[in-house]
Amino acid sequence: MPSPEFYEACDEAGLLVWQDLPLTGPVEYDPERGIEVGSALGEACESYPSVAAYGVHDDPRSPFDTPLGSGRVARTRVRWRAWRTSFDRTSADAVADGMETDRPVFPVSGPPGTAPDAAHLYPGWEYGTAGDIGWLTDTYPGIGDVVTEFGAGSLTDVDDSPGVHAAFEGLDGTPVETQREQGRTLKHVVEALRRDGTDLLAAFSLQDVRPGGGMGVVDAAGHEKASFDAIAAAYEPVQVVADEPPTGVPSV
Repeated sequence: MPSPEFYEACDEAGLLVWQDLPLTGPVEYDPERGIEVGSALGEACESYPSVAAYGVHDDPRSPFDTPLGSGRVARTRVRWRAWRTSFDRTSADAVADGMETDRPVFPVSGPPGTAPDAAHLYPGWEYGTAGDIGWLTDTYPGIGDVVTEFGAGSLTDVDDSPGVHAAFEGLDGTPVETQREQGRTLKHVVEALRRDGTDLLAAFSLQDVRPGGGMGVVDAAGHEKASFDAIAAAYEPVQVVADEPPTGVPSV
């Protein structure tokens, strides 16, 4: 868990927190122990209004751990890997059912193929282009209802980069250009999901964890990347403008 000061700062700022249990990756665990840990976590977070939801098992399978490229062949590969992915969610459901909290609990968070309650979608990074977000939500109905991870990485230092990702192919490889591409990807995905009526949408992630680059829109030192403004603008509240005076009684 983060420190109490973190939750207090989120309470003050009005920032909602998605709190995961420490269950990530293809691991087996005792559901009774999971319920015990989950209940203790819920009790510790109960007094913080910023804690809005809990996740139990995160990324139980990783079918897209190697980039698949883009185009029709890549889409076929996405469907093939998702179809081959299997996961027994019995333990995750048992932990979720056993947690005593008045806040939503999502048993499984992960990519297509894991039957996630909260989806991790990475078009333009792990597979395809950002424009494939519509294809994903059409191919897997309901997968865009709750999205708790989406994003793209970028570089901040070529000499200390985390490696050249397939998504950077065709770019000049400079930090600024990769950050601009990151911003374009994030903006397109956010706006497409919002148009489709996604109920819950969280980008991954806010800040890089190490120098050289990462998935954040803020670098490891706390400076905004070139992609920051794009994602900030994409999350702005929607404003409706009437080009003529309204008539009748408006409905809410």
